Amino acid sequence: MGVYEYFEPNELVKRKSDVRGDCVIRAMCKVFNKKWLEVFDELVVIARELQELPNAKIVWKDYLKEKNVTYVPIKVKKGTKRPTVKSFAQTHKEGTYILSVAHHVVAVKDGKYYDSWDSGNCSLYSYWIVKGNQKEEQKKEIDKILQEEHISPAELLNKLKRNKVMI
Repeated sequence: MGVYEYFEPNELVKRKSDVRGDCVIRAMCKVFNKKWLEVFDELVVIARELQELPNAKIVWKDYLKEKNVTYVPIKVKKGTKRPTVKSFAQTHKEGTYILSVAHHVVAVKDGKYYDSWDSGNCSLYSYWIVKGNQKEEQKKEIDKILQEEHISPAELLNKLKRNKVMI
């Protein structure tokens, strides 16, 4: 079983040969479990503020700053090779990551990399660790609170606010 899996969340793409410059949106869709248009719309807001295109590095880096991610630069000693997308996926069997390679962004989730083409040989320059899907974390927090006995709706709202759970 390989570590590459074809992934194209854009519903208008009908064939694998349809090439789009939407790697940023594609990767964000995968790691944040969102629809293509949802990510596009979120990026457009930032792009408009910065007067840039949605896939510009400054835009998607600002987008990631709003998320629960940790930036990790890749430092290599002179004369050594950078890790590749494929080697990174093979050594990161658990977790969710966004990888930055030359002029491209790739999603890695639980040991597989997801893209519209096999970008496994691309050299890695940096990556972001996605700490978990915010909606999943919020649902877990709400479920935990609801399991407590004899809680009123007002008490529930107060606990959610104290735990910074957006509703």
